[in-house]
Amino acid sequence: MSKKGRSKVSTEQRKAIASGKLARKTHREIGVELGLAQTTVDHQARDPRTVTMVLNMRQQSWADFAEMWRDAMKGLKGAIKSKNRVEARNGRDQLLRYMTVGDPPLYRVGDEGTTGGDFTLEELLITLRRYSKAG
Repeated sequence: MSKKGRSKVSTEQRKAIASGKLARKTHREIGVELGLAQTTVDHQARDPRTVTMVLNMRQQSWADFAEMWRDAMKGLKGAIKSKNRVEARNGRDQLLRYMTVGDPPLYRVGDEGTTGGDFTLEELLITLRRYSKAG
């Protein structure tokens, strides 16, 4: 008989945990589906065997991701070249989002140290928008 807290997790359960992580499920949701405690799923999600399974699953899907990326880029290119202004603007907005995928978020610069007349681009754009509406 195993000691308390020493239950064995099968390979199938580990695969299900890896699949759940890729599906962005919470550890609680995965635990409910598999009949495991949330702490067990927490521990198994960090286990090197489970992490390796996640990486292998991602690697197997890489060709599909690359194809979807190419399709998305073709769609953006068409949207940007569109004669419809709204569609072109939305295409440019989406392009900027796609270009920064995976990068850390841009942080807004605070108001500290701006006594020398410095300002952020955001503050400049807000001021420009106010003046263009007023005039």
